[in-house]
Amino acid sequence: MQAPTIGTVHALQHRFLSILPTIEAHARAAFRVIRCSHDRDDAVAEVVVRAWELFVTTPTAPVDLLALPVITEVQKELTRSACVTY
Repeated sequence: MQAPTIGTVHALQHRFLSILPTIEAHARAAFRVIRCSHDRDDAVAEVVVRAWELFVTTPTAPVDLLALPVITEVQKELTRSACVTY
């Protein structure tokens, strides 16, 4: 497999940054029930990281298909860890 060029990396970053506000809005809405603002911000940041990882492998996927499965995955992990108070 050939390494990506600087141009393709910049194009991916630019496209991701254009959909980032939508991903963050979905995540903030999903985690609005978390009382602690630090925990809520951590959960949103985790969604952003995982959405980026998914985006790199499928850059043409719609925003909803990037955000929603990732949000569900993070919610399950938070519920299992029981360190976040809802």
